[in-house]
Amino acid sequence: MDFPADTPLTATALATAAVSVALASLVWWRRLARLDRLRRQVAAIRHLSREIVHAPDAAGAAARIEEGLRRILGNPAIRAAMSLPGDGMENGDRPRNAIKFPLNPDHPEKGALLIWAETGLELHPELREALADLALHAAIALEMREQRHLKEQVARGEQLAAASLLMSSVARELRPLLERLLEEGRRAGPGRLAGEAESALELVDRLAALGQRDMARPAVFDLIAAVRELCSFRRHAWRLMQLEVKAGFPEEAMPVRAPRGLVEEALLGLLVTAEQAQQGLAEPRMEIHAAVRAGHAVLALAFPAPADAAAWTAESVAASRSLLEGCGGQFHEQRTGGEVRYELRFPLHQAAPPQDAQRRPPAPERPMTVLLVHPEPEALRPLIAALAERGHRVVPAADAVQALEMAARLRFDAAFVSPLVRDLGWAEIAARLRAHVPATGWLATASRPAPPGVPSLPLQPSSHSLEDLPALLEGTGGAPPPSM
Repeated sequence: MDFPADTPLTATALATAAVSVALASLVWWRRLARLDRLRRQVAAIRHLSREIVHAPDAAGAAARIEEGLRRILGNPAIRAAMSLPGDGMENGDRPRNAIKFPLNPDHPEKGALLIWAETGLELHPELREALADLALHAAIALEMREQRHLKEQVARGEQLAAASLLMSSVARELRPLLERLLEEGRRAGPGRLAGEAESALELVDRLAALGQRDMARPAVFDLIAAVRELCSFRRHAWRLMQLEVKAGFPEEAMPVRAPRGLVEEALLGLLVTAEQAQQGLAEPRMEIHAAVRAGHAVLALAFPAPADAAAWTAESVAASRSLLEGCGGQFHEQRTGGEVRYELRFPLHQAAPPQDAQRRPPAPERPMTVLLVHPEPEALRPLIAALAERGHRVVPAADAVQALEMAARLRFDAAFVSPLVRDLGWAEIAARLRAHVPATGWLATASRPAPPGVPSLPLQPSSHSLEDLPALLEGTGGAPPPSM
């Protein structure tokens, strides 16, 4: 069989073949570019899903998603919103042409993530799948927030219940003492009632401090005895929680001088925080130890806690820290390897100091509640300790906003402001504080002394600089702040 001869290649045929190959290569290259861009967009949305778990609330999650999708898809018109039950979107207020991604595919009524654009939005199926995964992660973020909120409520409720038990315990201790006072008063003169009266008045002060903190007065008490009492009436709760508690206390007393009611309230808050932080652990435990170091009574509380417990326990720990530091104590927190350790320090009190030793100043006739405003809390520690030692209640604030909020909610006898506060000038802070506080003053240092005519407290107090704080502030309430 004879085959026809091949058609000779011409220049036109070669050019046509070259153009066809080039066009096919261009089409293939553009398709690869689109696939590569799609792959990068899907990967970026997956990464956004991992970030969205840390969103604080639904609005914050929607804002992060909207910002991320505009950047990833290159479309500044993209909008995002979270449709939750009760917000009206399920009743017809949903944006037009919105693409709906359920937060829970098995229960669509629990809400959805809405994505839309005013000019319309077309999404590749793989992008839709990535956005559906993003909606699931947003639902996880909302669920975690609800769980944290529930844990905070449970912890606050437990603290209130524990405080109520403590108040009842103090009241039960007070009743027999008062009954004995009544019997002795009927049989004998007042001289035999001194010891009983002193114990009864101490219990009254403790009970009053639980309801009204500015009524608390510093007194010398055994810190070990106070901790033992707290452990005693929490023992039943620990037994129900199957919480293993190891305690190690010295045999000798550890006398400290502070408002006992406030110290007990702070310690109780730390104990309850430690209990609640271990909810769900297979083997909850707690270790409480006390020792004397360098003239200080040191109390340590250690317990295991998961990493996610740090956020919701911060508020309870901050409240206890404020109480302890206001009573002249020191508070330190350490987190290492899943272990949390709280350490409290109070100066030991000498019941009978030698004659040549430096005497502690007596408690003032009128204890005062003082607000100290300084941007560095560590700088206030010496002054807080000196004021608390003299029977004054101290509340620190880090800036003008916090100081004004506290002054509006609480009752203060005086406020002293550092000129280092940055958000407002000293004169303006003093002027605003005068609407709530009778007297304002200056926190002085060697490099920044107080202006003439302005009462001041030194950040590094000496033995005589705080002898009569009420007299220092007498007659200063109506004086205008100096021009700075």
